[in-house]
Amino acid sequence: MSVVEECYIIRRADGFEFCHPKLGFVWLKQAIPGGSLKDRWSAMTVRIVRVDEGSRLAEADCPWMEAYVIVVRRPARSALENMMGEAGEFLDLDCGREALWLFNCTTYYDCLEENLSDIVKFKDGRIMYVSEWVLRRSKIGASAIFKIGGMPWAALFCSQAFVDSWEQAGLKGLRFDPVQLA
Repeated sequence: MSVVEECYIIRRADGFEFCHPKLGFVWLKQAIPGGSLKDRWSAMTVRIVRVDEGSRLAEADCPWMEAYVIVVRRPARSALENMMGEAGEFLDLDCGREALWLFNCTTYYDCLEENLSDIVKFKDGRIMYVSEWVLRRSKIGASAIFKIGGMPWAALFCSQAFVDSWEQAGLKGLRFDPVQLA
């Protein structure tokens, strides 16, 4: 494992468009169970949401779908493919004439510091929601983008190198909130 200096949770930047799966978000969660999907994936039909509550949304290089996946347009894929490809896979999406891919992260680190994070749990002890993430620095590997072990539908996290590459490429649509490291 490497020792990271900074770590971020990936979120949707306000005012940017969404990407919705035609079959709905419950279906999406069932379709993305964790792990590789490339051998059994068929392009999921999606639509871009450009207006929300009467307000026009700005075009995003990564239209927001869910916290545990990233939808990428060609500029984002071109700029980040080497970095992201080491941590997961790009899966085709069907959005008519527009080229879109779903990035399925397959890199997991068991780095959540449960006793330091702000966590809501179900009665049986399973994690329902994490409102304040604290990650163990020494358990985060070299991957530029990753998920927390045992939490395939939780947030995606990234390194400073990922944020730097995003900014250098002039990409838009995501924000990166610092995460506390212990």
